[in-house]
Amino acid sequence: MKKKRLIIGSILLFFLFLGTALFCTVFGCDEIWNYGFAVSIYKGLVPYRDFNMVITPFYPFLMSLPFHIFGINELVLQITNSLFLVIAFFFLDEIIGDKKYIVLFFFIFPLSLVFPSYNIFLFVLFVFLLYCEEKGANDIVIGLILGFLFLTKQTVGICILACSILFYLKNIKKNIKRILGFLIPVTIVIIYLIINNAFIDFIDLCFMGLIDFGSKNVSTPFIMTFVFILLIINALYYIIKYPKSIFNYYVLAFYSIMLPLIDIYHVQVAFLAFIVLNCYNLNISDKYDKYIKVFSIMSYIGIGLIIFISSYPYTYPNDINHFEYRLIANPNIKFTKKVNNYMKKHDDKEMLLLVADAYYFKIIQDKKINKLDLINNGNCGYNGSKKIVDELKKHKESLFIINEVDFNKKSQIDKGALYYIKNNYKKVDSIGIYDIYSLE
Repeated sequence: MKKKRLIIGSILLFFLFLGTALFCTVFGCDEIWNYGFAVSIYKGLVPYRDFNMVITPFYPFLMSLPFHIFGINELVLQITNSLFLVIAFFFLDEIIGDKKYIVLFFFIFPLSLVFPSYNIFLFVLFVFLLYCEEKGANDIVIGLILGFLFLTKQTVGICILACSILFYLKNIKKNIKRILGFLIPVTIVIIYLIINNAFIDFIDLCFMGLIDFGSKNVSTPFIMTFVFILLIINALYYIIKYPKSIFNYYVLAFYSIMLPLIDIYHVQVAFLAFIVLNCYNLNISDKYDKYIKVFSIMSYIGIGLIIFISSYPYTYPNDINHFEYRLIANPNIKFTKKVNNYMKKHDDKEMLLLVADAYYFKIIQDKKINKLDLINNGNCGYNGSKKIVDELKKHKESLFIINEVDFNKKSQIDKGALYYIKNNYKKVDSIGIYDIYSLE
């Protein structure tokens, strides 16, 4: 009976996640960039060498696999992501039972996190790690998971690996097995990068670039910093109270996901682990489970409906190539077509989109993504701003699209590149929020 309920519940959760991702989540750049990474790998491009990422490559490689069977429509990415979330909730059920529905509520409040992202996939892997530790899984298997965590987001992966090694420091045999498991996927990726002449670029973008990323993207709003400190104190409390439980140490290590961007999105992802930690350690009576379940599900659906209704007017499905089944507001569809038409009209000249939406238009037009399509601070390796400007100098005859809003401090777009265009080229046209610059 329990197995049947679990299967039905998993199916319902899948459609709930998929519906939320398609209809009730703000269509943003993080979603598009993650999609673009996977599409690029599917098309045979080599990460770091052909296009830039600041994350280790496991997630985009994994998400690119279904494209070989079903094509590169974003719906495929959303379905795959929803399946991973259902798997995470299956393991959460094993760890904290029906209290997992508290986690469900914070998947949509205050922001909807239900979109394809390496940060959410990192949480999926983290939950699987907790489950394996709880069930006493083979140490090589746990080592593999630690390797996948590192290959999903290197900063968090290193912290969790260090946590595991230090916790079992006196158990050399256990540590050797875990390190062996860790090295298997990591070695495979290193060999792939070396063979494809991308290893040096990988080190530059994923490690050296963190210097630029950290110095230019630090965001510390007071309320988020306050929550960050509370989460740390909470984890330390359980570590002191239950020093022999690796569970508590892992959660503390996972909180490194909030660094250096202590913003609402990263804090909310960390907060999911906070919920798991407290539900695991606190003796909450099961008699409250049904109330937790009903409140969380109804609140989740209610918030989702509010977001869906507020997105009106929209056309569904739309006729935007590869994004037909993603809810996009009509004004955005109209703007997309306007930009596409302009780019087709000037197809005789190279056009460089130095804007956050560059991946979006490249995917729609089935064009290959390159290193000038994502010029956020810290996304081009060490001293990245100089590298971008040096590359732009090679494209003097091109048309450059920039957004005046990106000169604002809050924008992540590299300001050095924008000022180079503005100081060396003339504004010749505009498309909505975009300005077109050229030598002419």
